[in-house]
Amino acid sequence: MVQVNLEEAKARLRDLVEAVFKGEVVLIVKNEETQQAVQLVPVGAPARRQFGSAKGLIVMAEDFPDDRSLALSRAATGTNRSFGLQSMSEKC
Repeated sequence: MVQVNLEEAKARLRDLVEAVFKGEVVLIVKNEETQQAVQLVPVGAPARRQFGSAKGLIVMAEDFPDDRSLALSRAATGTNRSFGLQSMSEKC
């Protein structure tokens, strides 16, 4: 582990960044008395989402309407639930 104070980190930033990319742990201490410090870490590539990764984590309630019941309720009321529009037959 490399530990440097803030002034030394300013002067050696390029070298410290290279050390981090090579796997070294770099700690920059702001205040020696209070031991306020930060650690330099490499930023990894964002994780790719995998289809189906939440399988088994989400459970629908038994009374949650499926597409068939929703379509039947829209047909019965003559409304488009998404936009709150009435069918043309109701307006006439």
